Amino acid sequence: MEKRASERILSTQRVGITHFWHNMVFPGIMTNCSENGMYIRTGGLFLFDTKVEVIISWEKELLKVPVKVVRIVMKGNGYEGIGVKLLTLPKKYLELLIKLTFNSHSKPPSFRVDNVLTNDLPD
Repeated sequence: MEKRASERILSTQRVGITHFWHNMVFPGIMTNCSENGMYIRTGGLFLFDTKVEVIISWEKELLKVPVKVVRIVMKGNGYEGIGVKLLTLPKKYLELLIKLTFNSHSKPPSFRVDNVLTNDLPD
């Protein structure tokens, strides 16, 4: 069985998804996430390899995470969700992952920041 590069963290975080070239925001629910990507349940239509932005409301601000669609999941005749790969790893997104890890009562994973492996918590 193939092992993922990063541990997935379960989530029920509501998000918005927008194309870089489009002003519409599509609703979604991030069901799992990692330092490399996330899976988002959404009925929005997104093309494979499209660059989009995931908008997460967290700690009284909007966190915008640039990603690329790497997986499209269909259900019947409609869309169920998308798998996305992070194009960058914003510090605030990393803080969100750490918070979600502690909320799930599991051991905090190690995260790669600036090519340095660490499991230290940010101040």
